[in-house]
Amino acid sequence: MAVPGILQRSLDKANLTTETKFWPGGVPSFIKSPTENFTVKPWEFPPIANGWYRFIRENWVSGDDATDDSKAQQRRALIETWVTAKQHFRDSYTNKTLESEKRFSRETYALGVISYCARPKTVKKMGTLAEILLMFYDYNRMWGHIAKETFTITLKENDPATIDNINRYQALETANFGILAFNNAGEALYDPYHPSPILVDDFALNTGLVLVVLSYNNGKPYQGYRMLALNFFSISMTFVGMGRPLEDLIQSYGHDPDPNDERIYFCFEPLDMEKPLSEILLAEPEDQVVEDEEVEEALTELVPGYVEAEAAGNGLAKDFDLFGSEFNIY
Repeated sequence: MAVPGILQRSLDKANLTTETKFWPGGVPSFIKSPTENFTVKPWEFPPIANGWYRFIRENWVSGDDATDDSKAQQRRALIETWVTAKQHFRDSYTNKTLESEKRFSRETYALGVISYCARPKTVKKMGTLAEILLMFYDYNRMWGHIAKETFTITLKENDPATIDNINRYQALETANFGILAFNNAGEALYDPYHPSPILVDDFALNTGLVLVVLSYNNGKPYQGYRMLALNFFSISMTFVGMGRPLEDLIQSYGHDPDPNDERIYFCFEPLDMEKPLSEILLAEPEDQVVEDEEVEEALTELVPGYVEAEAAGNGLAKDFDLFGSEFNIY
């Protein structure tokens, strides 16, 4: 059973430098978001940021020799120019008419970020991180992995990723134009076209319950859901296919409030992360139709060496470094 390879690519080791991960000296204080909480539909968002889109399209400098660092520097320079400019400068772009819906070149993005993972420091947690990331693959229909690209966050000291700062880590620190936009007043906005961030934190590593963060377009989070990674493919297919709001889809699973944060809800019971991934996959999904050997075959093709590492670790691939492996995301 061959895994479809039309979208095959390698997930290289995380190799971003500190320059790319964090805004040197911290996110500048002149970057601010609207104080009013608001939510707009994806198709209503482009007119709000049309001047910004025009500005980027006309001023982005492409180059075959551009690196992640140089692109990050250019993104930050463009943000600074737009935000600190006189109002008449921004008006000059906002008053122009866009020729098409296209915003700007894909190369202006930081990374295609869908999953956010705190890189563990122990071999056991490296194993559970690998297990969780591999849960995002669709083993039922073999249609692919929900995270076409995965971004590893390197956390600042004494600043763990949470529902409150995930937007700063995933958009502001990286100056990620795939998520971040600016209005005519120079205020930072978060594009509703981009999927809600999925945070794999220490709690997720211990329980298998990742945190989906829902935010207003000014970046302020208003709700979070603890979900099982292995449910996301069916959720995303329904979200795209039927156009239902993500909140409605998640809430259909039922939820219990987190006693420590009234904004966060638990939609599932924790998993035993010591179990082999194939055992978890076959036990949990209601519509699972594949056999154990098919799951192992898919895992062997996706991540060479993973099944063997699980066997050596009595169920958990404790010594397995997913980011140091030949991880093929389809």
